[in-house]
Amino acid sequence: MSGYIIDPMWFYWISVVDNVKIVLSVIALIISCALIVTIIANIIDCDDLDEFWQGFKKCKGLLIVAFAVCLILMVCFMPSSETLIKMEIAKHATYENATIAIEKIEEVAKEIIHELH
Repeated sequence: MSGYIIDPMWFYWISVVDNVKIVLSVIALIISCALIVTIIANIIDCDDLDEFWQGFKKCKGLLIVAFAVCLILMVCFMPSSETLIKMEIAKHATYENATIAIEKIEEVAKEIIHELH
């Protein structure tokens, strides 16, 4: 047998996923701050409530959609590094691999017993 059981690039991609989650968190934070600033600016500029809602409707849609997309990507679709490691372990934990491991353990145990006698 030759080759890696787990490709070393897998660890790189795990760190990339963690970094992407951080970037998405920062983007979501920036968007939420922009939304708050927009609301405050509209409140200051507006003379009445109707004028405020008209100004808010112009920009809120885009900001809310961008915020929701970042949040959904970050929370729902970006697995944690722990999840990625579990997935890789599960990929290699097959009945065939377990059988091979048991056979090797039995073979080594027999060799040790033979050496002792």
